[in-house]
Amino acid sequence: MKLKSGKLSLAKTRRQDPIASSPHLPAEILFHILILQPLVTQWTCPNACREMMNVLLRCCRVAKAWCEVAREILYRCIPLTQAKSLRLLLRTVFSERFDGICPARALQFSPRFPTPRPDDMQLREFAELAGTIVVRCPNLIYLTGDHNSLRFTSTRLPPKYPFLTGLKVSGQDLQLLAPLLVQLSNLEFFEMHQSYGDGDALGHSFSPPTFKLSNISISQTALSPSLCKWLFSSSSQTIESLEVQEVGASLYHLIEVIGDFVKKLHIKQMFDMIVRSDLDAIEALSGLPRLRSLRIDGRGFKTEPLLNLQSSLEAFAFSNAVACNVQARLESGWQPSLRSLDMYCGPGLLTLLPWIPTTTEQKEVRELAMACAVRGIKLNTIFIF
Repeated sequence: MKLKSGKLSLAKTRRQDPIASSPHLPAEILFHILILQPLVTQWTCPNACREMMNVLLRCCRVAKAWCEVAREILYRCIPLTQAKSLRLLLRTVFSERFDGICPARALQFSPRFPTPRPDDMQLREFAELAGTIVVRCPNLIYLTGDHNSLRFTSTRLPPKYPFLTGLKVSGQDLQLLAPLLVQLSNLEFFEMHQSYGDGDALGHSFSPPTFKLSNISISQTALSPSLCKWLFSSSSQTIESLEVQEVGASLYHLIEVIGDFVKKLHIKQMFDMIVRSDLDAIEALSGLPRLRSLRIDGRGFKTEPLLNLQSSLEAFAFSNAVACNVQARLESGWQPSLRSLDMYCGPGLLTLLPWIPTTTEQKEVRELAMACAVRGIKLNTIFIF
């Protein structure tokens, strides 16, 4: 307080804002500082995802510059599991701040419902909300839709997506996904699990996609010749890496469309065994003339079909359970172009214990190593836990 001209007056004091008085940080530096925070949080907080979002939301209230950077990180990848969350996101998107355009770069739709078996109305509501959100996200880079959660119609066509390079779907009706697929000119990676579609019906209703895929992953999905042609004809000369699981003889149809340029193939197996469908897939490998890298999971397959390969392998990966068979192939001069072998060792189907080789298995591994040494092949042992 100061006494001035016989009157009592208060000297106004202003508390200095440390943020306002600090030097202005370039947006790039601020971005790296804030993006590092989730990496630290995930190791120090049990509820890492929620805590990360709370920190970024608090950053949005610090200053305009902080808000822009924090919001970019918040919208980099949005996981959505509840219809309520989808409605809240749409409300935000249609607010004055966003004006109907969502800045999300990646969306992950994985619906969860209160009951184990949701009714059709719940599924349809979630899928329609998801479709509305995707239409409002023109800058997407990656999109995931589980349990047939992506539905588009001719009356609600999505925009072009110049940046979207990755798409992953499961349980998906491809007829409902087709309006989106034809808009993805730059898609590079496509993963499809337990999905279905009628290639002839798709061909009558939609123009085929024009994307040039380089990697595809397909599991537990029946592929007809017409579906393979509609989906992958535009990528017949660009697909280099293929991953399949339990597709069986469908691999023949797929290879007829894309087989001439595939260089890398992984035949996956959910369990530590080979079921009949995978044996059918192995029989189809002769249709891959440019194959250079091959990995086959599981224990129960014979290596005899591999003698029919028309390609020159440089790398081959397999389970330790077939080491003896692989050794026999090497000693017979199979695949003279081989440069490396990867042998995967891990717990069996009914145990979670690490792999402890028996006396017989130790002998097989030693003999395989000797066969590799004779041919100058590098043997890598990879343990799976």
